[in-house]
Amino acid sequence: MHDSAPPAARPPLLILSVATGYGGAERNVEILLPLLLAERRVTVFACNTLHLERLRQMAHPRLDIHAVDATRGNFIARAARSLVRRVLTLRPSAILTNTLDSLRILARAADQLPGLDAIACVAAHDFLWFDHERLLPQVRRATVLVPDRSVLEKPGYLADHVWPHGPMRALVMPNPVDIPATLAPNLADDAPFLHLATVNRFKGHASLIEAAALLRARCPDLRIASVGHRPIPELYAELQAQMAAAGTAGTLSLHDHVPDPSALLRQARAVLVTSISTEGGPESFGRSIIEAWAQGRPVIAFACGAPAQLIRHEVDGLLVDEGDAPGLADAIERLHRDPALADRLGRSGRERAERDFATPRILAQLTAVLDGRWCPRLLAPPAGAGRPGPAVLFDVSLSLEKGWHSPVGMSRVEQHTAERLAAQPVPVQLVRRSAEEGGYRPLTGQELEFLANSPDGMGRMADAELANSKRPPPRVPQPVGRGACLLGALQLAVSKRRRRVPRRLVRWLQRRANTKLHGLPLDAPPFTPNPGDVLLSVSNPWDYLAPPVFKELRARGVRVVLAVHDLMVWETPQWTAGRDPRAYTADMRSVIAEADQLVAVSRHTARQVQRALAEEGHAAPPLRVASPAGLDTARALPGGPPTGLPPDRPFVLYCSTIEIRKNHILLLNLWEQLRQQLPVARLPVLVLAGSWGWGVDAVRLAVERNWRLAPHLKVAAALRDEQLHWLYRHARFSVFPSFNEGFGLPVAESLAAGTPVLVSNHPALVEASAGLMPALDPGDLPAWRGEISRLCLDDTYLTQLRAKARTYRPVPSDALPRALLDAAGVTP
Repeated sequence: MHDSAPPAARPPLLILSVATGYGGAERNVEILLPLLLAERRVTVFACNTLHLERLRQMAHPRLDIHAVDATRGNFIARAARSLVRRVLTLRPSAILTNTLDSLRILARAADQLPGLDAIACVAAHDFLWFDHERLLPQVRRATVLVPDRSVLEKPGYLADHVWPHGPMRALVMPNPVDIPATLAPNLADDAPFLHLATVNRFKGHASLIEAAALLRARCPDLRIASVGHRPIPELYAELQAQMAAAGTAGTLSLHDHVPDPSALLRQARAVLVTSISTEGGPESFGRSIIEAWAQGRPVIAFACGAPAQLIRHEVDGLLVDEGDAPGLADAIERLHRDPALADRLGRSGRERAERDFATPRILAQLTAVLDGRWCPRLLAPPAGAGRPGPAVLFDVSLSLEKGWHSPVGMSRVEQHTAERLAAQPVPVQLVRRSAEEGGYRPLTGQELEFLANSPDGMGRMADAELANSKRPPPRVPQPVGRGACLLGALQLAVSKRRRRVPRRLVRWLQRRANTKLHGLPLDAPPFTPNPGDVLLSVSNPWDYLAPPVFKELRARGVRVVLAVHDLMVWETPQWTAGRDPRAYTADMRSVIAEADQLVAVSRHTARQVQRALAEEGHAAPPLRVASPAGLDTARALPGGPPTGLPPDRPFVLYCSTIEIRKNHILLLNLWEQLRQQLPVARLPVLVLAGSWGWGVDAVRLAVERNWRLAPHLKVAAALRDEQLHWLYRHARFSVFPSFNEGFGLPVAESLAAGTPVLVSNHPALVEASAGLMPALDPGDLPAWRGEISRLCLDDTYLTQLRAKARTYRPVPSDALPRALLDAAGVTP
């Protein structure tokens, strides 16, 4: 994992930093270059005037600057030819691109020089790559770098192109920041608030103006300075008119971009980040956040995109519901009147910047990737790292399968268990089920690196295991091969005469070039569990593995501890998918019977386990009950609505995967009736928060074809945690009419947020609601219509249910993980 080569031995690097504008991507290059130039020769392609000026000011003997003239119509093709020439001359081992135009140049050059994409890193800094569907397949062997997971979590954006759902390698590579040696002295009482943002629509200037209007009377001495480029004159004129109408001239002022904001940051009380999710947003990172922290300044931000994940609310900043101008004004006033709080949050932010975003730290990660090695995360090692003795073989199959999407349901349980397991003084080996290999296997380097992208317990364990393993590197650190170079030289030579290289020669050279490329290694080391080890799985392994797998593990002295979420295939086979339910049930019962310890997520599930095994004449293994906590909605964390939800209407929430047993069709039929019976002002929008599953043809037909119902219905898939927080807190009430559940996590999440929920009368859901909420037959449409109509019309009744919901006692966040580890014999 560590490179011992002296700086002089490092191969050259090519950086494509081509964009007409100037922003965080260009700033990243400027921050990293001084350290990069200390160890290797660097050639930078750039075109923005300010960026070129900053690069030239470095005047380093190892820095070559190639100015790209973007005013010429064919500048992409010309820059691509220049790139190929420099690759042939310099033979670099890596190419780094950081803008959309840079990716276009790389894709064009890769067509001329096969194998070029294999040494390329493509950095995606925002959500504005509108032609990525065409470009990324042309550089499919490149590594995608993103500053925050939110870039890959966005549905329909980059996730389909990267592993595990696509061919490309992807890594989270945060933006770097230089940390000043000393902080500014104490601020004046009237220190201004600073808003660093280019004037475009997703930066939230309109909300900032609304907040300034509210603060004008409440805090006459408060000042807000908004500083940034003005690339859209029409929008700038609109904002000036809005400010004049609101009378904010004495509170809020707009200023043009400054090359170095550090002086402004040192004098600011706090930094404001008001970006929103629409119009090209949300923020994919927010450079102003780490720049504020580096100067010891706190941040106030709308809770959407990367800021919602970066900022720890009430620790190093304050989060506000997305688009909530009054809430933004309250947060600004709070820090204005309480400088001590602002200082405390700022100090915590500086500690975070030093630990996670300091330039040398980020460069260490980036250098490893550029040189063809696994990316070291430099996370704090788990408590059991390097300890001898029996290990916990922790099944992380769900986390690998879900990819870059936020965890839900069982995958959230897996994440919570990993967090607690990483804190225990016991050795851990991460494993995944493998039906092809007939059991479990250790993880490949690719899988470990993927999990290490998360800065949580799972990421810490994966990072430590990868660092201490001898897995081969993801690619051979070599320049483009001779065959590819010959092909590129030929194509450059004939391009001036507008001729083409003969196709047979092209194909022969491409084959030679491709055989020299070493892709991501997919082989895992042998699985060699030892006596005394414990297999711990929370993900229903009987869905994928046969009983002999577990018999063999026990024969080798491995204890088996399983979480049991439900026995649905035995209880109600008509609501399940997949293989024959009779064979499925037989395997499930056999695997459960082989376990040494079981942890059921509800009393109902525990009873079903005992009944199912008794039916076969078997006694259940030792069994305990512990319910999952799910999303921590008990804390009123800020968030934001999903895109497209009407802002001026109440809504009712059903949070669940859309599949046949969840009974969405009852709600759609009911809402069609309510649409015709209730006044529009009293008809809430029905929000179906969840991804599409199986057996939902009737549901999909009702959603897509009933245009009259469309204004009263919103399907919201792949939501971020902050959006779920907002939905639970702002729903008029929730519903959960499922036919069968093992526990009913969204029921508990809704009640923990203080929002009442109507549930079906299935025992697990009554248990999840602690018997506090109305429970109805999931097949009784008139009963559901009556209860929902009453909650839509009768505010007094709704208030009574809200009061009952507030008496709900949420499950402790570590209840299920603690029970699982205790069953596995792992104690602090």
